[in-house]
Amino acid sequence: MKKRIALVLAGLFLVFVTLIIYRHPIILKWMRGTARIIGFTKRATVYADDVIDQRIKVFHCDKYWDGRKADYYILYLLSPYSFRTKHIVSLDIPGKFAGVPSATDKNAIDLVFGILFQSENGDQFSDFKDEMKGYGFDPHLDISGNTIRFNLPSKLKPGISMIRIEFSE
Repeated sequence: MKKRIALVLAGLFLVFVTLIIYRHPIILKWMRGTARIIGFTKRATVYADDVIDQRIKVFHCDKYWDGRKADYYILYLLSPYSFRTKHIVSLDIPGKFAGVPSATDKNAIDLVFGILFQSENGDQFSDFKDEMKGYGFDPHLDISGNTIRFNLPSKLKPGISMIRIEFSE
């Protein structure tokens, strides 16, 4: 009887793990070593056009894949969302540029149980100013103290929307 219960529990566990990996294939990449954990959200309040928007999650990355020191934020915009941002925006603090990722599928970057995972190809970003791979416009990224401001193209209204991030100490 105990063997049957153990077998049933093991089977249920395998089904659960299979469903999680099917829904979030980046976990399998992480298990193979071709993806990494960026971490949990940072304590920040994000405003879209001066209204708090809880669908925008902010993560910080402090190193590149090759181990070099980094300082950039990844904004994960939860679906459905109205901005044309591919749902991911990178804000490079030392380089002072906003970028869009070259890959946005669930194999490249994904949010799993509140933890952001990123694969090697999810680490590549193109500057907003780039005509071919970006949006072809200047986001006017402004970093001052604990506040970051920049512009995004908007589908809700003509023109752009302003995003403001205020970090908690």
